[in-house]
Amino acid sequence: MKAIKLLSIALALTSGFSLLAQPKFADVALQAKSDVEAAERELANLRSDIADQKVPISIRLTELESQVQEKRSEFEQVVSAAENRQVGLSTLQDRVEARRDENIYLKNLMSSYIKQFSTRIDESELQSQEAIISEAEQILEAIEVELREAGMTWQQVSMVGVYLHDMADFAAVNEVYARYLPMRTPAAR
Repeated sequence: MKAIKLLSIALALTSGFSLLAQPKFADVALQAKSDVEAAERELANLRSDIADQKVPISIRLTELESQVQEKRSEFEQVVSAAENRQVGLSTLQDRVEARRDENIYLKNLMSSYIKQFSTRIDESELQSQEAIISEAEQILEAIEVELREAGMTWQQVSMVGVYLHDMADFAAVNEVYARYLPMRTPAAR
């Protein structure tokens, strides 16, 4: 029995020591509170670090987005300009072609008018003015030679002055003039 008493005392002492060794509720609560505060400080530090890293990243991201927008705008302007240039060029080419056609038409019309005008001169009138016709041909032929030597043509001549002694010679001189300058309008002759 003594052994049982000893055993019970040993158990009581061990359990007492274990009760004494176990932390009290207040101590556990205090430790938990300090652990929570430490975790909150660590979390605040992490948030600060993230914010420090996030702000420069967000600023850089904003800069890159601005650059992308500028490049996109520049690209759209270039595409628009290219489209306008193509449209403008084709429209301009069409207008030039139309003016060229108009000029050809007017040139043919004037040539036709000059031919009709020259046929209105009576043949007997032309025969009576052979001298003035020959003189006009020689003068205009000499001018044409000078033009060729200068590397020019009648189309580059902007004005020709003709002075007649007698207005009765006008029809004959005009007939010769029309052969050398058929593209000119009568007002230019």
